Amino acid sequence: MPSEILPGLFLGQRPRRYDGFDVVVNCERSIGEGLLEDWSGAFLHVPMRDSEDFKIDEPVVYAAALLAAMASEAGRRVLIHCAAGRNRSGLVCGLAVRSVLGCTGDQAISLMREKRDLTTGRNGSPVLSNELFQAFVRR
Repeated sequence: MPSEILPGLFLGQRPRRYDGFDVVVNCERSIGEGLLEDWSGAFLHVPMRDSEDFKIDEPVVYAAALLAAMASEAGRRVLIHCAAGRNRSGLVCGLAVRSVLGCTGDQAISLMREKRDLTTGRNGSPVLSNELFQAFVRR
């Protein structure tokens, strides 16, 4: 289930369908079979690996965050997701939160962790537990 981080800006794991969202930013390496069928919103695929040694494509990640921020501020319902809704999507969402609120990276990370508490899940790790992605949001 996606979590609403800011009005209209959602962070979550791979959904069964994109119904209810106007804009989707998919941060998984694959698009996901059937997710785009019978859905007519705006879709951006930003394939990433959840790894401490992943080379972040800065212009693409910033563009995805800006799209998400601008769309949510314009009243669109935006979903940023990856497989678990934790690190890859957390990176893009954290940058979007910074853009919308004009806050620090630490403030954006704290807000996402408050709104999307995953510490009790099977893996038990919080949003943005990947240190490389955390550092990128904090820059």
